[in-house]
Amino acid sequence: MEANFLLNRHLSDNQIAHISSFGSEDAPIIFSLISDIDADGKYCETVIGFTSRELLVFPLEGETEIYRIAYENIETIYAKRMYGNAFIRVKEKGQEKTLNIFRYTFGIAALCDSAVMFVNGLIEGQTVESQIEMITTAFEKQLSVCPRCGRTLSSPGVKCINCESKGRIVKKLITYLKPVIWGLIFSVILSIGTTILRLVPPYLTASLVDSVLPERDWNQLVTVGIWLVVLSTVRYTLGIIRAYILRKNRDRVVGRIAGAV
Repeated sequence: MEANFLLNRHLSDNQIAHISSFGSEDAPIIFSLISDIDADGKYCETVIGFTSRELLVFPLEGETEIYRIAYENIETIYAKRMYGNAFIRVKEKGQEKTLNIFRYTFGIAALCDSAVMFVNGLIEGQTVESQIEMITTAFEKQLSVCPRCGRTLSSPGVKCINCESKGRIVKKLITYLKPVIWGLIFSVILSIGTTILRLVPPYLTASLVDSVLPERDWNQLVTVGIWLVVLSTVRYTLGIIRAYILRKNRDRVVGRIAGAV
């Protein structure tokens, strides 16, 4: 199932349906943020969802919301950064106490800041459409960057290759290279052959300078010249064959990777 609302991470179909169930037909979930900790600092995947009318906080695997409030009943809402994590805080109209409703790590801090701006914009009378546009831009920017290392991702929301397990990357690479492994081995053999052929001409040239020319051995001169031409021809021919095989195998691997994306 593809979510019809914005998310900061990939979820299963059941989890997407679970989040959607907290919305309604006239006020569906517009976007949601998932944190790995709850307001008390305990490990618990917690969701904060936003509709056009209200926000809700609930566990990703729970059936009952932890907190729900209409925007019209919010006096103030803001993000407060602490040491190592941060809170979205809400003060309801007519209440003196400010509540910590959603706790999160700095990996989604930018999105939480945008969520606060979204609510404040609606409270101030901005249109839902204009605020959705702002939120969409924030999500696209956030999901295009790895939250762990800060590197730009190949496409929004995909796993960062720099942070992924090196063993898993090697295993996946072997899967893509397996159909072309013999072609790669043959290319390595050709590469060794061209390297050896590249070492022979200097030896022939040295004998040409040291022995053939001083002794004016014209027959030997012709023989060395022929060998130099033959070796160069063979070396460049093997190089062309090697380049062709590598290009063909590269195209096959790229095709397999593109088909798997």
